[in-house]
Amino acid sequence: PGKLGLSIDTPPNCGAPIVHAVKDMSCLSGKVNPGDHLIAVDDEDVRYCTAIQVSKMLSRRSGEYRTLTFIRTTILDDYKLDDDL
Repeated sequence: PGKLGLSIDTPPNCGAPIVHAVKDMSCLSGKVNPGDHLIAVDDEDVRYCTAIQVSKMLSRRSGEYRTLTFIRTTILDDYKLDDDL
């Protein structure tokens, strides 16, 4: 229950809401990273919701325990492969 200390944005391509920032004192600090996509709140699909819609949903349920489902995104760097591999 309570505030999550999470900042969520709507990506420009209208995909799932994306985590913009996690406050240091957040209960989600170290568990959720900027760039992770929020896909469900209490098993309710939010992949097509705006950040404002998700924020309102989370606020309405702030007195309750909430289950958030995220997809971790990873940006891969370009690597030069060694010919011996």
